[in-house]
Amino acid sequence: MELADCFESLNPTQLIYKATRRTPNIANLLDVVATSSSALVSNVKVIDVDHLSNHCLITADVVVRVPRPVTTYTSSDDCIHGPGLHPMTPI
Repeated sequence: MELADCFESLNPTQLIYKATRRTPNIANLLDVVATSSSALVSNVKVIDVDHLSNHCLITADVVVRVPRPVTTYTSSDDCIHGPGLHPMTPI
């Protein structure tokens, strides 16, 4: 799937609006930061770093969801008395 097809089918919002690559004769917008939920991306910046590269640095704050860790519980009574044979369990 081509990038243009992807954009057409998903209809995201492009968040970069200024040139991200500069040479003495031309400036181009090459970088894409796009989202289908603009509430998840903020503070997008294009930072000129002439002394390092002719490409700009792109930064953004992105909200991500961190999965909860899986917690497993084990009863120590099962280890001591055997499964289901707890001290208060009638036999």
